[in-house]
Amino acid sequence: MKVYRIISSGEYRTFGPKIDTRENRTGCRFDGSFLESWKPIHLTIRPAEQCGISDKIPDLNFVSTTTPLLTPKAFDILYPYLKPYSQFFETTTDYGNMFLVNVTNINDCLDYENCELKYFSNSERIMRIDNFCFFDEKLNELEIFLIPEERRAFPYVTEGLKNIIEENGLTGFRFELIYG
Repeated sequence: MKVYRIISSGEYRTFGPKIDTRENRTGCRFDGSFLESWKPIHLTIRPAEQCGISDKIPDLNFVSTTTPLLTPKAFDILYPYLKPYSQFFETTTDYGNMFLVNVTNINDCLDYENCELKYFSNSERIMRIDNFCFFDEKLNELEIFLIPEERRAFPYVTEGLKNIIEENGLTGFRFELIYG
């Protein structure tokens, strides 16, 4: 089975809190934990010199680097597939309402024995993963997930979900093949 990291295409400007406080930045940075409640934060597009090149609003964007942000079009298409694995928080932006995605599916599927891992020198914590390997039996064909070792990283998707996104022509991101 193939697994991809879903990341920003780099072609579009990204969003951030309109009122740029630490509390607001933290409120948009999820770690996969299920949230009982969430305080809405108004988002605005970042200045062109800070990120991306296009003023167009893509179907999928990111806030606080790794939190997916969906337009209503992307939400309508992806909701049935992401719902088992995510929470959605409607928020306001300068371009209308959009949906932040909290990926709550923490899949402990990393095959340590067959990965190439780099550890911090003073601990057994993983610093980075240079070569991914997953237990296929722990993955579903249509899945978005995080791994416990990288709860604040870009989400991962399996090939079935990647295909649905591509078949619907959604914009704003790219897929980096990391396994398979």
